[in-house]
Amino acid sequence: PPGIEGHIWLAQFFIAAMDIAEANGYKLALFSYSVGVPQWHEWEAIVETGVFARAKEGGHVLALHEYGWPTTDSRWGEPTEDQPAYEDRGVLTGRYRYLYRDFLIPRDEVIPLAITESGFDPSMIPTGWDDWKPRYVENMIWYDTKLREDDYVIGATMFTIGPIGIWSDWDYEELLWPNNPYGSNFLDYIVSLKDA
Repeated sequence: PPGIEGHIWLAQFFIAAMDIAEANGYKLALFSYSVGVPQWHEWEAIVETGVFARAKEGGHVLALHEYGWPTTDSRWGEPTEDQPAYEDRGVLTGRYRYLYRDFLIPRDEVIPLAITESGFDPSMIPTGWDDWKPRYVENMIWYDTKLREDDYVIGATMFTIGPIGIWSDWDYEELLWPNNPYGSNFLDYIVSLKDA
């Protein structure tokens, strides 16, 4: 939504939507904002609506998208549009930490966070180009390590697997398994977490 007013309207919409969802036995994943938004001052206005207190009361979660390009740590530790740089936060990935550390944790309004899309930004990758694959596993391991530092993060869904049409250029399925042509694989990483 455009501007602070649009974000406030969306928060008020979700407050009403939570009432409807709960009356019918459902929980919601709120917002699903795309990468790089909202800005800090917009989060401030959103928080002031009470949407996160209401979400915590009802057991709802926050959904966000986080992408980076050409690496998942691109712009990590840099200032955002309206905030100084922090070494443990990012402009693209880890941006959620501004919301949680500056607002939700101090206000005791923490709700679970689901990163519902993540990875390399598909809008930045030229069609038919798979040069990203050799570095993808290591980049997603770095990102997973950062997410695991925050106990309110449920997890992240990497974009995309088993796609059709225009999304096939971003399919990482072959990176799941050992002996792929790119070296690293996700199976070995997942197994390594078993005893972590």
